[in-house]
Amino acid sequence: MRSRIPLLVVIIALLLLLGLLVFFGTLHRIRQLTANLPKVLQTELESRLERKVKVQSVKVVSSRTVLVRGLAIQDRPGFPERTFFSAPRAVIRLSTIDLVLGRASLARSISSIVLVQPRVTIVRNAEKAWNFEDLLRRPPVPPAERLHDVAYALWSLLSGEARALGEHFLEGYGALEPDELDALPLAIARASVFFICTASFTENPVRELAVQLDRQGPFIDWALSADGERTIWEMYHS
Repeated sequence: MRSRIPLLVVIIALLLLLGLLVFFGTLHRIRQLTANLPKVLQTELESRLERKVKVQSVKVVSSRTVLVRGLAIQDRPGFPERTFFSAPRAVIRLSTIDLVLGRASLARSISSIVLVQPRVTIVRNAEKAWNFEDLLRRPPVPPAERLHDVAYALWSLLSGEARALGEHFLEGYGALEPDELDALPLAIARASVFFICTASFTENPVRELAVQLDRQGPFIDWALSADGERTIWEMYHS
C-alpha cells in the first residue's frame, strides 16, 4: 500500500500539470487569435452589410468569451454620414475546440453574440428609401440551385403532387437564364428519377420500385418529349 500512494500522487500531479498546460496553452492560443479579432469583425461585417464598421477595443475575458467595446456600423452609401447601428458592448462566445484545433476560421468559430444596449437609427433619404431596405433583400440564388428549385416546383405542378406548394414557390422566384431553360425538362425528369431511387429505402423495395416505375416512367418520357418540353415552356412563362 505504501508503494502505491506515491505513485497515485505522482499521477494526480501529472494530470493537474497537464490540465494547467492545456488551459494556459489554450488561453495563449485564444489571445493570439483574438489579437486580429477587431480587423476580422470589421472585414466580415463590412463585406456582408456593405457598410463601414468600427470596433473600439477587444478584451479576452476567458478561453471562450471575448468582450467587444464600441461597435459602430455606419449607414450605407446614399444616406447621411451617421451611425446606423451601435452597441457599447458585445459579448462574443467562441468555440474553443474549433479554434485550437484549427477546424474553423476565427469568424466561423463564433457561436453567439450578445449585444448590450444596441441602438438602430432608421431614416429615409430623398428618394424615400429606407436605410435598412438592402438588408431585407433575398441574396441571389446560385444558378444550379435555382434550376433545381424551379424544376421541382414545376414537377409538383405537372404531376399533381403538392400543387399549392409549387404555385406558392414559383411566385416571384425570378427568371431562369436561357441555358437553364434548355435544361429545365431534364431537371424536371430528374425529380421523377429521385422518387424511383427512394424505393430502395422502403419496407418492400421491390414492390415500391414497380409502383414508382409505373408512375414516374411515363411522366419522364413525356417530360423529355417535344410535347412535354412545349408544355413545360408554356407553364413556366404563364
